[in-house]
Amino acid sequence: MSIAVLSRVVEELCAIVSGLDADALAPCDAAEAVSVFVRGEHLCAAGKALCASRATRAGEHRRSGHGD
Repeated sequence: MSIAVLSRVVEELCAIVSGLDADALAPCDAAEAVSVFVRGEHLCAAGKALCASRATRAGEHRRSGHGD
């Protein structure tokens, strides 16, 4: 995995959300967008948990100023 690729994906998502006009979406498209965002939310939570676990096991959280 590349942190640079992950960062670009997050920046792209940021641009999508900042330009999102939900009122311009058809109701069925808005519902589909919710499903896509939920999938993204779950993927982000899983990635965060995996990386947090690794950082914690290595003690990196302490080096970056976070407690136990």
